[in-house]
Amino acid sequence: VKAGTNVEQQAFTHSDAQQWFFAPTDTGYVALKQDLNSDFCAGVANNALVPGANVEMASCEAKTAQWRIAPVDGGGVMLINRYTNQALGLSDCGLAENTNFAQQPNLGNKCQIFHLREPN
Repeated sequence: VKAGTNVEQQAFTHSDAQQWFFAPTDTGYVALKQDLNSDFCAGVANNALVPGANVEMASCEAKTAQWRIAPVDGGGVMLINRYTNQALGLSDCGLAENTNFAQQPNLGNKCQIFHLREPN
């Protein structure tokens, strides 16, 4: 994984690239990593503030590379960006292969709610 690698939805295949680690930060937030030893975390491209800005792998030092885990009624969690205060979500609520992830206003819809599972 390198800086600028896009974050997108894929059919589940048990691939290592589909497993994410929630690494605690010293600020009470988490960094989303594909490898605990990596220097790259999911962050908003160019630290953009606008809704719809792309989420990609960025330096873990980037101000948009920290997320808050927010439990929701009925189970699941939302991931809220520390810097932009926007939710991680699937673009256009798409379910197709390679649908992009972007930051979005917090709508609390199904495209912004994630269910965490232990890897098999």
